[in-house]
Amino acid sequence: MGLFKNKNNNLSCPLIHLEGLPLAAQTSCIISLINDALIIETMNSKQRFELNISQVITIQQNANRQVTEKKKSVVKRGIAGNMLFGSTGAVVGGLSGLGTKEISQLVYDLTIVYTTNTNETNTLIFRSLNHNVCNNIIESVNCKIPEEKRNIKL
Repeated sequence: MGLFKNKNNNLSCPLIHLEGLPLAAQTSCIISLINDALIIETMNSKQRFELNISQVITIQQNANRQVTEKKKSVVKRGIAGNMLFGSTGAVVGGLSGLGTKEISQLVYDLTIVYTTNTNETNTLIFRSLNHNVCNNIIESVNCKIPEEKRNIKL
């Protein structure tokens, strides 16, 4: 189910823009399905983009594992070691805080492939941490895409 419906019963969901629009990467956006158009609007409502459903070739969501490194905190581990085992624990705790640790997180990319007015193919990519956020929009748009557009011969 989509994250929310607005007062006009249109489907909307918040996403983070990665590429495809003249916006900075990591810009927070809301994508809405209004009538036969996808409306992409920045959270501050300063920029708005409209994509007609007839231009959409595919819309899909893919899961990716994102791995980031985070530095361990020598100070925090030293304090915790001191509280538990005294000064010896502070030294051991501080030494255990050297280095980095990997954090793995599942992220979901919404990819929209569409044709421009000049018949060029472009791609929009957005990110979400929740796979259910845009399911209703994806299903609704896919129902409106003609079958001949979905079956592309290579």
